Order: sequence, then structure tokens, then C-alpha cells
Amino acid sequence: INNTRNGVTTKIPLSKELANSKQLSGSPSFVFNFKLEEILSNTPKAELSTSTINNGSITFTFDGAPSSKNFSDSDEFSLIYPDNFEVGTVTKYYRIQELEPADKLSFVSYDKSIYVLAVLITKANDGKLSLAQSLTKYDNANDKSGVVISGNNPTASFVNTIDLYNLPTTGANIFLNTRTFVLIGSMILLGGLLAVAVFVKKRKNAKV
Repeated sequence: INNTRNGVTTKIPLSKELANSKQLSGSPSFVFNFKLEEILSNTPKAELSTSTINNGSITFTFDGAPSSKNFSDSDEFSLIYPDNFEVGTVTKYYRIQELEPADKLSFVSYDKSIYVLAVLITKANDGKLSLAQSLTKYDNANDKSGVVISGNNPTASFVNTIDLYNLPTTGANIFLNTRTFVLIGSMILLGGLLAVAVFVKKRKNAKV
């Protein structure tokens, strides 16, 4: 939180990870979009406020050859409150969520979490503004309980997951790396051997 002569500014950290992306090779490219918008209450389904002063958007682009770690990145939303509040206290609420694209990737599971940020703005008699904020995570829009994110600088964290068994075979420059390919192949082979063993055992039991 940064106090200035013109008001108060606070920042909300946002982090993004693409799970299983370290298992890919080739030159994959992924784009994920997020938005922060003011709402009327502290629930994930709350109606939008008519105020759009602090509404914002963030885009993460992951491309290039993955390394030994999953694709990940971080950024932050900025909230600015000018020094025009009346003396007293007011609470502002904001919803942070990922925007699923209309043409979303069939092999990516998108994080449906919704974060609700509550900002308590107080203006003292001397004109000084102060802020107190809390961040609550909801698993999805229908979650009614939520979990308050603790810490001095809580982060809205989102994790999307690549389904390694549902990757496209054509039309996308995305491939499993050799290690993952061998692992999946071994699992399929093991499954086949187990199925054969069960079949043979059943036939032996039937003869007895």
C-alpha cells in the first residue's frame, strides 16, 4: 500500500502456472487472460458495480520450449483511490477470475477459482486515507464458503492443467518429451499385461 498526496494505491499479486507443461517439447504457445472488476458484495456471483475505475485485465503468454519447470508467471493488479472520499469508512469489493476463451483448448483444464477482494477505505478527520484488505478464494462461482488467504501480501493464484492423455496428434506444435512418452507407454503396456493376466486366471478358474 502506497500513500500519496493524491490518494492511496495498493497492488494485488496474481500468479499463473500451467501444470504438466514441463512434460512437453516442441514450441507450444498458450495465452491466458484474467480480469479484476468491482462488484457490489463479497460473493463470487455478485452483480457488477457501475464503477469501473479500478477494473483491469492481465494476460499471460507462455511460449517457447518448456524447461525442467512448468510454465509460470506473475503480475499484479493496481487499485488507485483518489483523495476525494468523505470522512468515514467505505468498503469496495472486487472479483478476480480467469476468462475461459470461447475456443478453449480441449486438452487444458482451466482453473475455475474466483477470488473476492474486500478493501476497507477509511478517511480520517485530518484527510488521510488508509486501507485494509482481505482476499477470499472460492473454488468456483457456486462455492458459498470460501477460504481467506492469509499473509501480509495475499496472492490470487491460478493453476491450469494439461491433460497429457488428450493432446492433439495434429495441428498443434506440442509434443510429449521422450521421458513422458516412455512413461505413458510403459503404463499402457503394464495395463495390457495385467488385463491378460486376469483373463488367463479367469480361464484357469473356469476349467477347475
